[in-house]
Amino acid sequence: MTVAFILMLLSLWPLYDHYGHPVRVYDGATGEPIEGALAVGRWGASGWISMVSSREVCYKLLVARSGTNGMLYMPRWSWSGRALSLSHDDPLFFPGGHFFLYRPGYYEGPREANPPGQRIMWRDPRTGMERLHFIEWNQSNAECNAILQVDSAIQLGPVFDAMLQEAKGLASTPNERIVLSNIRWARNYLLFGSEAATEMNRQERAKEEKK
Repeated sequence: MTVAFILMLLSLWPLYDHYGHPVRVYDGATGEPIEGALAVGRWGASGWISMVSSREVCYKLLVARSGTNGMLYMPRWSWSGRALSLSHDDPLFFPGGHFFLYRPGYYEGPREANPPGQRIMWRDPRTGMERLHFIEWNQSNAECNAILQVDSAIQLGPVFDAMLQEAKGLASTPNERIVLSNIRWARNYLLFGSEAATEMNRQERAKEEKK
């Protein structure tokens, strides 16, 4: 009876993990909840790449979006047995909960200052090249190197789409358009692969040259 009860609790734990750690996203200036903030969570393990060296391997990726009340849910643990085969010194269930937030026109403040269960975002005064580099940096933070391309595209597609749309409105100088091209390539590579991304960028450059 005791064993059955324990097994039942274990079976319910993933459900609790998903919905038991709510986070509300607020605007730091107004105190209002922010709708449409995209949370990108990555789970990593230290995986061997040779007999003597290892590197972090991202084996799980999740994206959540805040609702009208600013609420989103991001699990804290990995429930993938795959993590065990990628790691040499960590337990099966890796603690997660480490995610970054992206929303067009905003940046996230210091996480240490956040009250429990809250994440604070601020309107970003940066424009042009500074903001474009920030978007590019967020793209690189979202990459997950040990999951299938299709899984990565499903999760990150909406995030990279939002980043590209914001970048299009920021790039006006030749140098800014170069960074925009990098952001567009990363998005197209995620969704369509390297060859298609390169060809699509070539077509975009040809259109811009005709203007």
